[in-house]
Amino acid sequence: MRDDELQTLVDEFLYLVEVGSGSTAADESELAHLLDRLALALREGVDPGEPEEAPEIPARDRDVLEKVAGSRFPGYGDYNRATPTVGRLRDARVEAGNAHRDVATIADHLHATAWLWRRADWEVGLWYLHASHRESWGPAMRALQLYLQVRESAARAEAGEDDVSPKGPGD
Repeated sequence: MRDDELQTLVDEFLYLVEVGSGSTAADESELAHLLDRLALALREGVDPGEPEEAPEIPARDRDVLEKVAGSRFPGYGDYNRATPTVGRLRDARVEAGNAHRDVATIADHLHATAWLWRRADWEVGLWYLHASHRESWGPAMRALQLYLQVRESAARAEAGEDDVSPKGPGD
């Protein structure tokens, strides 16, 4: 993904959370789409090395971001997710996730990234994007993607479209 495409993607996510696209259904659909694009962009992107000295990023009010996310996505709420576990699968537990908090966390880090791109330079912002994804909002993004997929499947089943899975050999 080119630099300008990545910057546009970050701007589109922030615009969706803060302004929306006109309807709750459209906002929900666009959120799922943007999360998928962000995941792919970060998978393909080059993670630059840590800068010698990263600028101090101004703090944002996460509570405000969470309230904005709540107004933009009113049907979202708490959901179950497995605790991150690798290797010791029997040690995994279920914990509560919150979609509004997850959207706010992602938006907060994308705001910081955009701020660094404007105030520092591209490489510092790109480093922060990758580092914050790895250390903070990446797991929240993946859990949120799964939550949205489950909600979509449940809505289809409720609408009587529950037999939409593709048939495999022998079915």
